Amino acid sequence: MPDLEVAKRNSWKRGRVPFGEQIPVLQDEMRVFASGQVYTSSVTAVIPVAGLYRVTVVAHAQDEPKSFVDGHLVQNFVAVERWIWIDENGARVTEQLRDAILPDSVFPQPGVRRLRESKIGEVPASRFDAPRSRSRTDALSVSGPRESTSSVPATAVGVRDVATMAASISTPGMVSGRVGYYSPLTNLFEGVSLLYTYYIWDDYENQYLGSNFGLTGADGSFAFACPDPNDFGKRHDLYFAIQSFSISINNGAIAAGQYRGNDCHPSGIDGDFVIDSNEGIAMKTLERVVSSAYTVFGRTRSIVYVSVSGAHTASDFTGPNSMKLASANAFLHTPYGHFVMAHEYGHALHFASLGGYTGGTCPDPHLLNGAYNMDCAWAEGFANFFALATLPGSETAQETDFENNANYPGGNGSLSEGAVGAFLHDLMDTAIEPHDSLSFPGTYIAALVTTCHRVGLFGSVHGTRVPHFVYCLAGR
Repeated sequence: MPDLEVAKRNSWKRGRVPFGEQIPVLQDEMRVFASGQVYTSSVTAVIPVAGLYRVTVVAHAQDEPKSFVDGHLVQNFVAVERWIWIDENGARVTEQLRDAILPDSVFPQPGVRRLRESKIGEVPASRFDAPRSRSRTDALSVSGPRESTSSVPATAVGVRDVATMAASISTPGMVSGRVGYYSPLTNLFEGVSLLYTYYIWDDYENQYLGSNFGLTGADGSFAFACPDPNDFGKRHDLYFAIQSFSISINNGAIAAGQYRGNDCHPSGIDGDFVIDSNEGIAMKTLERVVSSAYTVFGRTRSIVYVSVSGAHTASDFTGPNSMKLASANAFLHTPYGHFVMAHEYGHALHFASLGGYTGGTCPDPHLLNGAYNMDCAWAEGFANFFALATLPGSETAQETDFENNANYPGGNGSLSEGAVGAFLHDLMDTAIEPHDSLSFPGTYIAALVTTCHRVGLFGSVHGTRVPHFVYCLAGR
């Protein structure tokens, strides 16, 4: 239960998440299983404070070589996550952080319960009513509830006291921290770069004053000035979108906090925010793929909207600006999951920035070592090659197979996506083999894929098969 451990480390107040530091597990054991055997284990955890906590159960196969069953890669790592919302009324369990199990009055954040005035992104009717009084303890910071300050009747405050109070709150603090996700594969919290926005409200004047946005750093770090500490009616509503300028994961915003000037006094707010594991790994991996695609191929494209869900039975590029990623059993955290994410984005880039492709001629399912037709083999083979080119070989655990043409089923290689991917990989890699003395830059391959046309009875048509590409390659 990683979020329970984080809460314990912060004395049951909202605080810092130990990014990069391994979280201890509640129970760890090794067993030998026979085929079909079922094993049940039980462990007890005490949760003394209301909040939202994650349970992660992970299973690793020890020293298990990579294997295929019916053409599908067998995953040797599996993880199942469940979220528990627990309060004075009992507990509820859900599969995803975003599932609606929380009261509207609570921020959907892991860890100790945190109340809010209104649901983020909504403007309650009371905001446009007459100004309402508000106590110092209404707002809670990312770092947890602040201690309440005793109220002093206005008639008891002298001139010197007013001057002292004004001096003590004249400098705004900062809202700062990191945003990240928990990786069940490494048992670590990892930083991720996201967009954040904060709306600015004046509750005393009952009006919206504007908004600002920014992008967290590569390690998930963010910082912006607190509301004016001299204006107790000014409030920031902060939320994160699991989005950059290139990738948007599961459209929508996640509430992060509500802050006022006096909440930030004197040293600011410093804490962390955690998003769903599968959404986090998808965002981090795809952002790396986007950056690498520009470095390697010199190409980019408009934003791609990505649906990440354990309910998806397969990962697909659904075009023109959308793709699905199946995330069941922490699949996206595995090397093959990284390969699949890069593969699907390869389709998206091919479609928008590399001349387009005909991707609708593949059977469902189609396999790496299958042989179907030339259009399918070209579209899928390019996406395989793209995944290898944009992520390091160790991250996808596929490079050796393509280098050795292990996915080639025999016969006519132009019908096989595995063989086409290996062919394109050989054109760009630096390995010297008897059949492979070439090493073209990625920008050259991208230009050739984009401009390659075949001439037929009805004029010039964009190449959609590897024989077309070979013809264009030979012509250069």
